[in-house]
Amino acid sequence: MSSQSRDDVLSRLNPFGTVFTKTLHDLIRGIRACKDATAREQFLKDAISDCRTEAQSPDMDTKTMAVLKLAYLEMYGFDMSWASFHVLEVMSSSKFQQKRVGYLAAIQSFRNDPDVLMLTTNLLKKDIGSAHPLEISVALGAVASIVTPPLAQDLSDDILKMLNHSKPYVRKKAILAMYKIFLQFPEALRTSFPRLKEKLGDPDPSVVSATVNVICELAKTNPKNYVELAPALYELLTTSSDNWMLIKILKLFSSLAQKEPRLKTKLIPPILKLLDKTSSKSLMYECVNCIVSGGMLGPEDFDIAQICVEKLRPFFEIPDGFSRPDKNLKFVGLLALSKIIKVHPVFVDSHQDIILECVDDADLTIRERALDMISGVVTEDTMIEIVTRLKAQLTPDLVEKDSFIMPKSYRVSVIRKIIEICSRDMYNYLPDFDWYSSVLVELVQLADGADEVGAEIGEQLRDISVRVKEVRDTVVLASVNLASKQYCFSHMPSVLPAVLWIIGEYPSYHAYPVDVVFVITSLIANNSSWATGSGLDVKENQEALSGAVIIGIQTVVKIYAYFVNISVGWTSNKSEVINQLTDKIVSFLELFSTSLNFEVQERAVEFLELFKLIQQALEEHPKDSLEAPRLLTVAIPSLFNSYELNPVAPDSQWRIAVPEGLDLDQQIYEPELISDDESEEDWDILGGGGIASTVVVSSPEEWKSSVSNPTSKINLLLDPEESEKRKQERLERQKDDPFYISVPSGSGTPLPDSRPLTPDESHRQRLALNENSQRSSLDIDNIPVTKLDLSQQNQQRKRRAKLAIIKDELVEGAIESDDSTNRPSHTTPPLVHHSNNNKGSALRIDSSLLANFDLNSSEANDEEGQEELEKLRKKLESKVSIGDSVSKPGDEVVAKPKKKKKSSSSKTAAGEGEKKKKKKKKAVAKFEDAPAAADA
Repeated sequence: MSSQSRDDVLSRLNPFGTVFTKTLHDLIRGIRACKDATAREQFLKDAISDCRTEAQSPDMDTKTMAVLKLAYLEMYGFDMSWASFHVLEVMSSSKFQQKRVGYLAAIQSFRNDPDVLMLTTNLLKKDIGSAHPLEISVALGAVASIVTPPLAQDLSDDILKMLNHSKPYVRKKAILAMYKIFLQFPEALRTSFPRLKEKLGDPDPSVVSATVNVICELAKTNPKNYVELAPALYELLTTSSDNWMLIKILKLFSSLAQKEPRLKTKLIPPILKLLDKTSSKSLMYECVNCIVSGGMLGPEDFDIAQICVEKLRPFFEIPDGFSRPDKNLKFVGLLALSKIIKVHPVFVDSHQDIILECVDDADLTIRERALDMISGVVTEDTMIEIVTRLKAQLTPDLVEKDSFIMPKSYRVSVIRKIIEICSRDMYNYLPDFDWYSSVLVELVQLADGADEVGAEIGEQLRDISVRVKEVRDTVVLASVNLASKQYCFSHMPSVLPAVLWIIGEYPSYHAYPVDVVFVITSLIANNSSWATGSGLDVKENQEALSGAVIIGIQTVVKIYAYFVNISVGWTSNKSEVINQLTDKIVSFLELFSTSLNFEVQERAVEFLELFKLIQQALEEHPKDSLEAPRLLTVAIPSLFNSYELNPVAPDSQWRIAVPEGLDLDQQIYEPELISDDESEEDWDILGGGGIASTVVVSSPEEWKSSVSNPTSKINLLLDPEESEKRKQERLERQKDDPFYISVPSGSGTPLPDSRPLTPDESHRQRLALNENSQRSSLDIDNIPVTKLDLSQQNQQRKRRAKLAIIKDELVEGAIESDDSTNRPSHTTPPLVHHSNNNKGSALRIDSSLLANFDLNSSEANDEEGQEELEKLRKKLESKVSIGDSVSKPGDEVVAKPKKKKKSSSSKTAAGEGEKKKKKKKKAVAKFEDAPAAADA
């Protein structure tokens, strides 16, 4: 036999001794040998077919190899849940190699299948109680992956026993498996918590580390349950030298300190001591994060904050032997520094160089973190420099030069940060408004189509134009430049409403108002074919363009009203210009008078009627007249030039006093009395069915008292005979009416459903209703009433966004903050948006069942638990010792308690228990005697 053929034979020998069966090695080699996707797909199908056949083999070695290959193929996306029962067979093998393969396949393939998990329960119980530690280990690993609430309830006691196993490796895996049990069955935490607490004093460090890890994860959901563990954790914090366990303990204390503020005086000294002696950057960060996130850093703790900031400085420096700082350390350093600066902003100035350097970092996450902190660095002297640096990041040439990919989200963040730092504290730090206006115009181009910030840029331009009169001419000119660019209509339409408003509100700053009107009307008309109905194209930003069209229509009219009122004599030249301008505006408004947008159409039609009157006035005006028509000089300007608009504080309107002599509850008009000639249908609406229209009212006061109290009976005198007579007349009139659908009296027939009826069904239903109406009289009181559920419609409506209104003018007694408590009761409360902070962890572990679980609640002493204890007590009392004689029927049975002999093992256990109690008391005493932060 050649060496090659011998190798082929040996390759077919699997670990279980099977010959002539493809092993996992053969499967992998066959997959790699496939040259294209088609050949690989065919090979995998053949392999799965072979696995199906091999899984049904009575030979356990062949079955195990088939399960192993299926577990490998499962990583390629092939489902192997069909082989669950074959996996169970391999799991129950007496050979550990085969059992391990079965548990591996179970971890990958078992899902929430009740039938499979029911058969798995007894097998897991058996393996967890095995005498071989390796079998216990693989069973505990499988439980952590496939556990379900029923399985957790059945196995919790068995795994709890493993916490006292002689092997540390088993104890550690049992503790970690118990965490998954707690997630699925929180009640197990109540019974196993004392045992879990004991493991904090385990002699093996790995067991203690696993226990701390489990408690740290549990404390993320409900920290108050674990405050009582503070003495034991404090002991570990001061004695342990394991950095990873110290990191977990610090994370745990940061959660506990938020629920127990008194921990601050005990924890600050050891944490500062640990921060001073350690050289591990990760441990340094956790020490700082524990102090800050745990709420242990107050405004008065300046010295502690200074120590933390000094320890964070090396995070941004270049380590020895490296050419650049570590990006991970840089990010976590910024993260901790940002938390400290929120409490002590004074440290911003001393670290200004670090923050500005991180703003230009090549790593995007570091840039974003530094961008959040840059607001504290800005002053009146540094604002222009910082804004110029931020604008440079938006410049395409510089971005390509640095090989930095600028995502749209970061571009938006930079623009918003520029607006924030420039407008902070009512432009208190802004050195030059002309410069800021030019910056806003540049941001429109640098936004690169990010229309999310268009409205914010336009709002800033409008705010400056209203507040700062000295730069109003500059802002108006900038607005005209923006509105005359096609770029804004195609890429930034959300900036147009504010820009067009500025152009129309301040027309006196236009050098050539007629040209402005022609440019605006042309651009709006060319970019709004979707609104006029003349085109079939669909714009992505129709809402923003609709607002621009609405404001643009009003802007054109405002400029026209200003131009015709200029104090220049009425000459033939001016008359000709005004006629041309009027015709242009009329054609512009006619274009939108049939718009698909109702608001655009309404605004256009209103002004169109007005300008038709203007055209008529111009036609009828004498050509040799030296004065303009009164409609142009008086009526049109008075629409817009009466008052100057100023910003008003949001709560000023509610502060306006009600004028004397005004009674808001008094009726303006007296209600009209209904006469005998009114139709009875009106009274059916007011009073219900069967009420006659003929009423006798003694006085208007009686009518008002009856209407003002709808819950009481109507105090109206009715004529029964006249009522019956009119009722019969109405029935006769409605009998032959084919369009009147009547309901027979007392039938209780429900209204037809809302589904569309076929013509035959509709005809049959109408005939049946008319036939019933002829056989019986109409009883209006029995007409069923269907209540319309509008909740679903209301949920589907888009909620109106809450806009920020700049507070400026205040009525006497108003305050600058939004005082909603003094508003009238009929006002609508502001919308409150609740953010969802319950985000899942990176491992997607669902801990929702532990969120509201309270270890100190009385759920353990519920009625069911008491009943179970009572049954158990009676069962124990009814037992008879083995030495007692058998009782005869009718004899009274007396249960004799069996005496227990104290063995040497029980004495040893008692001694260990006393040692644990003494150790616990010692830890508590040490924790209570720890020096306070002030003494340190």
